[in-house]
Amino acid sequence: MKLARLFVFFGGLVVLALTSALVAPYFIDWNHYRSAFEREAGRVLGREVRVEGSARARLLPFPSLTFTDVVVAGETPEAPGMTVDEFSMHAELAPFLRGEVLIFDMQLTRPPGADRHFG
Repeated sequence: MKLARLFVFFGGLVVLALTSALVAPYFIDWNHYRSAFEREAGRVLGREVRVEGSARARLLPFPSLTFTDVVVAGETPEAPGMTVDEFSMHAELAPFLRGEVLIFDMQLTRPPGADRHFG
């Protein structure tokens, strides 16, 4: 009888932890992380990167981070090198829980030229 109560207790804790991991990201202001993304993306691309839109994240079913209205600087300040409606990246969950970030998917929504039709 005590073993059954122990299983119910730990099962309830697991359900509570999963529910909080699913719901908590909606209550966090992810826009504070825009500057870190802009800095790292600029370092990788070798050009200034600005996020003019919003940022959102989620932990389940896999960690993902999405930024809207991303602008990459061009050769001249007047003409951006690239604008993207939405940039998102998705990481693997198991390595993320160990403190590693392994990205398995990155997507650009409506990058330049996406409105052209080839045929």
